Amino acid sequence: MAFLHDRIMTMSGRPQKYGTQFDIGENGEVTYLPIENPQIVDKLREEIGLESLAERTKQMQEIQNERIKNRTK
Repeated sequence: MAFLHDRIMTMSGRPQKYGTQFDIGENGEVTYLPIENPQIVDKLREEIGLESLAERTKQMQEIQNERIKNRTK
């Protein structure tokens, strides 16, 4: 439900609550979309069983790096 909530919020131009939505820049850098309350986002994520925002951002960057690597093969 957190992913759906955040998706609806970001698609409506509003900040997300749980930090589940990311963007990929032209250089392949992964960044999360604006968050409603970044001071408590990790607490909210922990309450619903998600890893920290920093850990998820790192995972997303690793996935993107692998995609870029595979594209250049």
